[in-house]
Amino acid sequence: MYRTLRDAEAALKPGEKIWGGYYPSGAYYFINATPVVFWRDFMMKRERLFCEVIRPSPCHMYLDIDGGDPPAIWKRLKPVLEMVYKEFGNDTLQCVEMHADSDTKKSSHIIMKGEKWCLPSPQAGLDLMKTVHRMSEEMDSGILDDDWDYIDLRIYTRNRQFRMLGCSKPGQNRPFVGIPLTYDNWYASLVQPLEDRDTVHLPTIKSTPVMQTNVPAFLQDVVMSLNIKPVRVYNPIFSWIWIIHHRGCPFVNRVHRHNNNYIVISLENGTVTYKCHHCQNRKKTVHLPTAIKERFRKMLHSNMTFTF
Repeated sequence: MYRTLRDAEAALKPGEKIWGGYYPSGAYYFINATPVVFWRDFMMKRERLFCEVIRPSPCHMYLDIDGGDPPAIWKRLKPVLEMVYKEFGNDTLQCVEMHADSDTKKSSHIIMKGEKWCLPSPQAGLDLMKTVHRMSEEMDSGILDDDWDYIDLRIYTRNRQFRMLGCSKPGQNRPFVGIPLTYDNWYASLVQPLEDRDTVHLPTIKSTPVMQTNVPAFLQDVVMSLNIKPVRVYNPIFSWIWIIHHRGCPFVNRVHRHNNNYIVISLENGTVTYKCHHCQNRKKTVHLPTAIKERFRKMLHSNMTFTF
C-alpha cells in the first residue's frame, strides 16, 4: 500500500491498476494490483472501502447521480446520451446501473460501455455533459431542467476515485448494489478496465466568439429593439447569445462583483431569455411576436442544420 498517488505511480508494474482505499477515519491510501489479485485480496473483505482510480486515459462514460430520484433522472438522460453516441459511431451501448441508497439519500453510479471507449479521457466527460446541458437549455425542452442539480459534474477530473460495486464510504454502510457481486460483474462495472479498444472521436464543442458583423441583420434588429448594448456575441446550436454591456443584475437590482448579464435568443422557440451568470437559477423569458417567430422558423429551415 502507498500513502500517495505519486508513490503508487512510481511503483506501478505492467498489468496492474491503481486502486484507492479508505481507512475508517476517512484518510485514504493507494494499492497497486492486477484486477484478479485485487479481487482476491481486498474485494472479499466484509467491509469494502475501495475506489477505482480513473487515470487520464481512455475510459467508459460514467455518471454519478447524487440525490433526487436517480432512476427517473437516468431514464430522462439515457436517451439523450445514446443519441449523442450514436452520432459518433458507438451504436451498441451497454449500461451498468448501481445504486447506494439509505433512508435519507439516494445515489446512482452508471457506466456506459460501447465497442469503443466512450471517452478519450475522463476530462472529456465534463465537456460532453456540459454540451448535453447546453443542448437541453437551447432546445428549451424542459426535460432535464431540474435534473442538473443532482448530476455531479465534479467527477470528470484526473485520478478521480470512483466507488465501485460492493463498496461504501467510511462509516456509511451504503455499498453500491444492483447486480450480484461476482468477479465478472465487478470487472464489467469498472470505468477503466485493462482492455484495448478504439476510442470514439468526440469533437470539442464550445461556443466560439464571432464578430458582431457576422450576426444576421434581422437578429441585430431584434437586439436593437430590446434597447440593450451588447459587447460580445456567441453562436451555439439553435440560438444566439449576447453579453450585455451593463452589469446591473435585473434580479437583485444591483451589480455583482464578478459577472455579466446576457440574453439568449432561441431561434427554435422564438424567445428572448434574460440571464445572469451569478444568479444561475434565475431567468426571465419573453415570447417574441408571431411575425418574428415565423422569420426565425424560416431562418432555421433555410440556413441552419443540427451538427455536432
